[in-house]
Amino acid sequence: MKAASRSALMVSAIAAMSCSTKSHDQPALASTATRDTISLDSCAALDAQGAPQNRVLEPDETIPPPHPGSWAATKRIARDSFQLEVPSVANVGSKDTQGTYWVADLPGCRYFCVLGITFQTDSVDRSLDQYVASHRVVDTAKDPDAEIPGPPHPIRLARSDGLIMSTPCGDCTSGQIVTKRGRTVAYISYSLDDRDGYQPGLICRFARVASTFAWSR
Repeated sequence: MKAASRSALMVSAIAAMSCSTKSHDQPALASTATRDTISLDSCAALDAQGAPQNRVLEPDETIPPPHPGSWAATKRIARDSFQLEVPSVANVGSKDTQGTYWVADLPGCRYFCVLGITFQTDSVDRSLDQYVASHRVVDTAKDPDAEIPGPPHPIRLARSDGLIMSTPCGDCTSGQIVTKRGRTVAYISYSLDDRDGYQPGLICRFARVASTFAWSR
């Protein structure tokens, strides 16, 4: 998929936030602050724009069916320092050797799609905006092929503020939400295999799940 198409997908997900509603999902994450998330209705409205590839690369290859399940039926997962609301059919793995928690078997994908949660420690005490800005500065003289994430856009998470942006990916469409508590930085990333085609509704749903991230108290 061309970079312009990937960018358009992320714009669709971000635009869906402007049609967001207040969340009434689980009382466990109730907060006195107003919480803006991406609604399922706004994601469903993008499905009509989808354009699957509907082609195979090998003669004996077939197009797989979409992963089963519903995005409306969800479960709350709790791991170490965070909670996340994911589809009930999703498979949530243990932390891998790189420190990432993977959420797989997401509904609607025909090929590989995944959501990951990983943490890093900021070396200095600074704001989320400052942290993200520092990671969008690349020395092209030293690394002319370096790619940086797309422009960050603010998003309200369950218990914190975050920044959502597209991320470089050679054969997929991907994005991430970054949030920060003290010097601990959380990356909630998601990606969809290009063989699924142009799917703004799916990308919107991935972003919605990522936006349910909450630091454990």
